[in-house]
Amino acid sequence: MTWLSRISLAHRKLILLITICLIGFGGYVIPTLKQQIMPSLAFPGVVVIAPYPGASPQVVEDQVVGPIEDAVKGLDGLEAMSATSRQG
Repeated sequence: MTWLSRISLAHRKLILLITICLIGFGGYVIPTLKQQIMPSLAFPGVVVIAPYPGASPQVVEDQVVGPIEDAVKGLDGLEAMSATSRQG
């Protein structure tokens, strides 16, 4: 065994006290970190789910996805759009 293992096994209460102090210090420091270290992330996006039970992918594409895409195309700031049609 290494010397660190022997010390930690011999002085369990001291190791527990050091661990509690480190956790407390970490809990105090984390909220005070600068915002630059942990930037906020925001992924602007919208997901539209329109179920059509029993319909084939082609019917869903024609009757559901097409009108939704036409309505969304006119929005300002729209950079990309994708659609997926599945059974039902």
